[in-house]
Amino acid sequence: MQAALASVFVSGLVFILISVTGIRKLIINAIPVQLKLAIGAGIGFFIAFVGLKNAGIIVANASTFVGLGDFKNPAVLLAIIGILVTIFMVIKNV
Repeated sequence: MQAALASVFVSGLVFILISVTGIRKLIINAIPVQLKLAIGAGIGFFIAFVGLKNAGIIVANASTFVGLGDFKNPAVLLAIIGILVTIFMVIKNV
């Protein structure tokens, strides 16, 4: 536990040092725009996958690794309704 806290502290100090010296800006500017967009999309897909798995819409499947869950389950139906309401609100710019 103490080693983990020490490593978090050291990484914080390194981040502050990188930010103060301007190296952080150089590193960010060295990354191509397409790669930045791809990283953002990948993180978004991962978060969506985790959310769909936790909602039960996506489940583990032995032959295909992922499969659709039980849409008769009330928790899954609630998640789907929530997604549809969110899509509707985004379309209406709410």
